[in-house]
Amino acid sequence: MGRHQEAVAAADAVRRVRRLAEGDPDAHQERLARALAHSAKISLDAGHDLRTALSAVAEAEELYLILAEESRSNIAAYAPYFQTALDLHADILEPLGRTTEAGALRRLRRTGDPTEVRRMILRGR
Repeated sequence: MGRHQEAVAAADAVRRVRRLAEGDPDAHQERLARALAHSAKISLDAGHDLRTALSAVAEAEELYLILAEESRSNIAAYAPYFQTALDLHADILEPLGRTTEAGALRRLRRTGDPTEVRRMILRGR
């Protein structure tokens, strides 16, 4: 399967999981976040529809923050996924010519201030 076909298949998977998450968010929200991040990564690798990939990864980041907030006792479980999504977000910004934002996001990722990261994500959508 070519990269473009992979990107289309990943987008289809996101649509299917999104429908499941709409019906039962508690059961499928994490799966949706992972599907969104996966779809964004495949799109980046294929150089396919980077603006949609940017929206997808930003949504995945927001979902990981929500999941972490809802699971205060297990907040660390989502940190690696959230950090990977932040790296991917910065990687997508660069080919879009938004290198300053990519650098700022990478710096924020190192500081670990989720509130500031969230603000930046929401501004960049």
